[in-house]
Amino acid sequence: TGRTVSGFALEVGEQETYGSWEQFQQSIVKKSRLTLNNINYGVVGYQGVFAQVKLQYQGNNLPKVWRNGHYHDWRDHFAVYQSADGNKTPIYLGWKSGKLRIEAGGHQFQGQSD
Repeated sequence: TGRTVSGFALEVGEQETYGSWEQFQQSIVKKSRLTLNNINYGVVGYQGVFAQVKLQYQGNNLPKVWRNGHYHDWRDHFAVYQSADGNKTPIYLGWKSGKLRIEAGGHQFQGQSD
């Protein structure tokens, strides 16, 4: 509906959380909503089943992001696969480090590219 920006929202779920594909679909239809009233200013919001996110388009720069009302500071979250709270996850790839680390099931794998 915006004149200058476009995008999409994608909600992902697991069988352990929803039980079935049908329950997942019903949950999304009942609980998720897009907020587009400021899209012409580059601002959109998405209320998902468990959380909400708001984005503000910044041209060639990274978008401004708020998760559950808290500003997302990109300087603290450049690492790929890093969780929203800044903790490392089982798969970790530091921002532009070229080092991939995977820790799972008591095993560890590390790889590096130049």
